[in-house]
Amino acid sequence: MRLQITIDEELDGAAASLYRELKEAEDLPGDAKLALVAAKGQPGDMGADVIIELVSAAVGTASFVVQGVTAWRGRRRRAPGVRIEGDGVTVVIDDRNADPAHIADLAARLRRAEPDPDGGGQEHA
Repeated sequence: MRLQITIDEELDGAAASLYRELKEAEDLPGDAKLALVAAKGQPGDMGADVIIELVSAAVGTASFVVQGVTAWRGRRRRAPGVRIEGDGVTVVIDDRNADPAHIADLAARLRRAEPDPDGGGQEHA
């Protein structure tokens, strides 16, 4: 699964901070590859000039990212919105949709896009 994580505003090195937190997480999937890359500005983009790319074949990668972003936002005084895109699914975590039930729903939406380890890359139902 390839996920792109875009931060709404680059406040106080937010992208680098989130990148470090995800990279140093104890539950980072073992095969995960993380990279900070320059974003290509498009009209209507969230305005970030840096995105984080995460590639992993591990089941649970989407949940790891959603939980990591949520925890990271909870520790910041000014928490920017974060967009996570993977396999045609886009979710946004910001102040308008940060309640636990909604976060669980976002994680479930991304999980459905994860490859099934026994199904040859099919999406979860």
